Amino acid sequence: MPDCDFGDRYNLYDDLHFPRDYTSEHAIAADLTAEQALTQLRDLAMEAKHSPGAQVTRIWNRITVEDNDCRLLLSYLVLPARQNNIADLYHLLRASLRTRWPAAAFTALPRWRADAQVQWIDGPTPEAVLNFVHGWPDFDRTLGAEVTQRRYHSAHGWQQILGRAERALGLTVPRSESGDIDWDAAHRIQVPAPVRIGHLNTGDDDEYTHYGLDEILRMLPDYMDLTHAPDR
Repeated sequence: MPDCDFGDRYNLYDDLHFPRDYTSEHAIAADLTAEQALTQLRDLAMEAKHSPGAQVTRIWNRITVEDNDCRLLLSYLVLPARQNNIADLYHLLRASLRTRWPAAAFTALPRWRADAQVQWIDGPTPEAVLNFVHGWPDFDRTLGAEVTQRRYHSAHGWQQILGRAERALGLTVPRSESGDIDWDAAHRIQVPAPVRIGHLNTGDDDEYTHYGLDEILRMLPDYMDLTHAPDR
């Protein structure tokens, strides 16, 4: 698993009983590496899952636990010991993403002002990453108002994508002599609408009667999870 210790220090807080009071004195555990803090957060989440009726939500640096009536029971949060340090926050974000999806080679960097630019190879869908990163109200205050995502695909990832399309559509994706997709030839292959491949579903009310195979191959990757993530 990639190294998650960036040399910065982090604290784990009880955000239910000491909301917004992010000082070391009120930390459950202080002066931790990113890996240590995230491991303790994961252990708290796993422990909470064993409570009857507990609904556990895990976001990149926070877990919340609610009962069946949506009453908040627990809330734990990891933040840099150096408050409002944007570099430390991005180290923590990258460590959290790499811990959640170890094989996806994540990077996370500031883009404009404090907005987040997240990039990775294969791995989870953009929707899954967005939900993991941007799933709690304080995100706008701590990292930025926008998450820019860019997902790259390895040769193995593309083979998975093309194989899924070929099996679902009952056709062969045209390739050039080099083995790459022949996009011009794929454009000439028309597939009747609606198109349904896994989570890709253009819908029964689709205004189009056909899609070019090239369009489908450009849409499909966003709906395919190309990794097996560990249990949260």
